Amino acid sequence: MAGLYVGLWNEVDFDAALTIEASFTPEIVAEKRNKVYDGWQEAIKRSMNWNYLG
Repeated sequence: MAGLYVGLWNEVDFDAALTIEASFTPEIVAEKRNKVYDGWQEAIKRSMNWNYLG
């Protein structure tokens, strides 16, 4: 949208960029997805106060 505003693209270019070439359909069942996502959120919480001293 910023590129349209400043004149970097015109509207025809922008419309062409929105063509969907492929799509993704998840195959994981909701129960497993939720369990894995909960674990990921827990890992994020645990890492919040880490400091990198590298």
